[in-house]
Amino acid sequence: MLWAQAQKSGVFHTLSTVLSLMLVLMLISPGIAAFANETSATPEPVVPVEAVEQTPADETADLNSDAVTIPEVVVDSVEVPAEEPADGPAKEPVVSESLEAQSVTVAAVVALAVSTNGGGPRDDFPAPITVGEGCELTTIATFWAGQHTDAGSVSVSNDADNVYVTFATTGGWTMGVTHLYVGTTPPSTYAPGQFPLQTTHNPYVTSYTYTISLASLSATAGDTLYIAAHAEVHNGGQSETAWAGQGQWPGLLFTHVVQECVEPLPADITVVKFNDLNENGELDEGEPYLEDVEITIESTESTDSALT
Repeated sequence: MLWAQAQKSGVFHTLSTVLSLMLVLMLISPGIAAFANETSATPEPVVPVEAVEQTPADETADLNSDAVTIPEVVVDSVEVPAEEPADGPAKEPVVSESLEAQSVTVAAVVALAVSTNGGGPRDDFPAPITVGEGCELTTIATFWAGQHTDAGSVSVSNDADNVYVTFATTGGWTMGVTHLYVGTTPPSTYAPGQFPLQTTHNPYVTSYTYTISLASLSATAGDTLYIAAHAEVHNGGQSETAWAGQGQWPGLLFTHVVQECVEPLPADITVVKFNDLNENGELDEGEPYLEDVEITIESTESTDSALT
């Protein structure tokens, strides 16, 4: 009876509406709570990256040495724990942008250290040596194949008229082409193809001598000659460029001081013709001189003199 009256009075319609709204609220309330949590959650703090203290390179270090210590740079690792929400996947960790810049800085420090690590040409070639004295003095420089292999020597000497430069290889090395500069001043270029003296050797050789007149160099005793000696050398299937002397590769150089060499004066020659009675080859007492005997003295390149 009461229910029928409620329907008639419109109360039923009101209760139905209220019950429907309560049901909708029950269904969407979890989503609203999750949304509220996300919008009100305190953001994760950004963990600062400690500044990297870079040890400066030793200013007194020899930058041309074969080994330069690379400064050790330590970057502390940064770990930001990820918070896993109850209803969703783990959040990505937040990392400071300075870490990327720091990595670039580390790479720059390493590159700088490498650039000063003797990356250029070698410059520690030993000085030439000299042997002998006076006109017999010879200057000898090691002949380097590919900077590091001792392939022989280049030696320089002189007499009263000429200077002699001898290329000589050892250890199985041979020479296909030799280039040479000799002058009273250093060469204007270290391009071997522009040196005034050059020879192609076919077949390959292990020794070759250049003879240059001192007059053509306008050089006299006491003058310093600059020698740039280069060759294309081979050893089996290996081919290298070779230089002799000191300095930076390529373009080694060494010197030779022109020695004073005096031509000996002609000697006085006394010739006696006698009758060697006892045939002992010596002039003995009582052996007579022979007169009206013609004597001829001849001089050749192979012998100093010949008597007839």
